[in-house]
Amino acid sequence: MPRVHVDHWIDEFIKAHARTSSKEIYGWLVGHETQAGDLLVVSVIACERYTTQHEVGARPDIREIQELASSLPQGIGFVGIYHSHPGEVFHSSTDDETAISMARLYPRLLSAVTNGSMTKWYRHEGGKKLAEFEPSMSLNTGGRIQLIRAEAMIEYSVVVDATKPILPQVSSMLMDGFRATWSGATVEFYRVMGSGDEAATIIPTDITSSSTRQDLKLEKSVAVKDLPTKNLKFADERMIVARVRLRVQQAGSNHGPGDKHVAGKLVLDGILGNVAGTIDAAIFARQLEAELIDDLMAKAGRALVGGTTGEPAIVPPRTYYLPYLAIPLKLRVQVAAGGSSDAAARERGMVDAMIKRAASMLSSGRIALGRIMVSTLRDIASVLAEQELVRRCDTLLALAGEMEKK
Repeated sequence: MPRVHVDHWIDEFIKAHARTSSKEIYGWLVGHETQAGDLLVVSVIACERYTTQHEVGARPDIREIQELASSLPQGIGFVGIYHSHPGEVFHSSTDDETAISMARLYPRLLSAVTNGSMTKWYRHEGGKKLAEFEPSMSLNTGGRIQLIRAEAMIEYSVVVDATKPILPQVSSMLMDGFRATWSGATVEFYRVMGSGDEAATIIPTDITSSSTRQDLKLEKSVAVKDLPTKNLKFADERMIVARVRLRVQQAGSNHGPGDKHVAGKLVLDGILGNVAGTIDAAIFARQLEAELIDDLMAKAGRALVGGTTGEPAIVPPRTYYLPYLAIPLKLRVQVAAGGSSDAAARERGMVDAMIKRAASMLSSGRIALGRIMVSTLRDIASVLAEQELVRRCDTLLALAGEMEKK
């Protein structure tokens, strides 16, 4: 049977999370399946928002699960759940029902149960059967993951009916244009040259920067249609950047009396995760396309209509990457004026939950990574004009400074 490898710090993180509350806690196991069928559990994400939470039961807020799912790198996802019991560690009938229900999305679902001092591991083995097992605890499971930064620049010039909402029309045209031009595009692979610092490997570069940057070295260019026939090998664990440039432009230039020209540039970005070394190029091609389409849908769906030159353009959410535990987490934040109060509440809730996770990182001794995460969250809170969140970040940054002196 394929093995399950769990990074060595994860078990202690789960137990420590359980000790933070007298109520039942919940969280997600994050991982990647290898071509050989082994399962790598490389990170965990604690639940911070519940619809219900008491001593012997908890129900996570489904909206948080959706946000977190879209923030994970393509190829890396939820592979299981963990929760706490106040006393004896076992898998109850309710736990079985929850795991079996979630196994519809991931058949090899894992379930970890802890009481704060010990953890037991279970896995779904088909049907309604879950079995206890002992995972292989590894010193560096996450180190086996190769992170690849995906970037695409879409230049668009389209004509819409000004009597109808502009954004849905532009979004539809961008999606149709992406699919129509994708197979004819070329992917440029760059290697990020640098010190190999932990933060530098996951803080992305920007496609809008000059392609002659000293820290980027062009390795190869491959047509998208030829990718499945190639053998992609990466010699080390430094960050790889895969860049694609697309142009979406309508044929002809005839404008009707009710038409409006909309033009601009839309930057798509994401991070893909694969097992380091040789990467199946056909799988990579599908992941790259899926990640860029996912980002296009998310950004176009949450964009606003703006523009300062007399012609409208879409203003998408701004992308931030948080260096979380062994993985980067992607946050899309709409900072432009004119958003609804519901959207503002959503952005605040998302940042608030991430600040709590950053605080947990500091308390667990991951000071350097936690400090970088808090600093990024402070920048986000500042552009959102959420002064209370800014103050909380300042408090955590001061705490991190004191901890680093010890």
